[in-house]
Amino acid sequence: MNPLWTRSGKRSITAAEGCHAERCAEQPEHRCTYVDQWGWRCLAPSCRVHGLVVSGHALCLRHAGLCLGLGGDVNPIPGELEDEYEQTPSLLIWAARGVDTDMRKVFADTFGASSVTFEQRIEAHERPRWLAEWRADGVAVALVIEGYGDPLLTITDSGERLILEAPEWLRHHRYQLDTALEDEVALRRSMFQMIATTFLTVALMRGDVAVELDGSSSENASRITEVVL
Repeated sequence: MNPLWTRSGKRSITAAEGCHAERCAEQPEHRCTYVDQWGWRCLAPSCRVHGLVVSGHALCLRHAGLCLGLGGDVNPIPGELEDEYEQTPSLLIWAARGVDTDMRKVFADTFGASSVTFEQRIEAHERPRWLAEWRADGVAVALVIEGYGDPLLTITDSGERLILEAPEWLRHHRYQLDTALEDEVALRRSMFQMIATTFLTVALMRGDVAVELDGSSSENASRITEVVL
């Protein structure tokens, strides 16, 4: 658990503390007011750029993403949110942010796509389903989490599903597994290798490949992945 979490009340921000956002040197202006269903308070310090006010509550990026992901009008008070969904929206927002640039490069380097649309949404099923989706030229890549389930990656071409996988990179973050830095990089690369291989297959079937290809399909996919990562 974040060492800032506590059951006590407010803590004043000290001069030695910085914003909770990575590499941010700005002076924090408030602490996150989120309280989970067991009464634990977040209290992460945020600067004016890396903190948001949702329903009148000052929140850190993680808990702002959580409340915004559930519609933007959720009060971050004890018992308001079910535990199974507590981390899902913020995890998906974080993951989408982290891969957005590279995802767009894969589209560009395989299909020559200059315009990639991105959308985050919630679909109403038996359990809420959160999606972050990139789309261009009829091809769509989506990160999907439904309820307690594993985080999934789907790839579709003109609505036809080609890939439905649970990448280890996402699973490690979903279940907060200890991962060495080199393993983190390898898992992320493996996920993009799968995406590049699938994209290459689609591009070859269309006869529409933006990169010069030679060698085997796996070698070509590796070349695309190298360009991206």
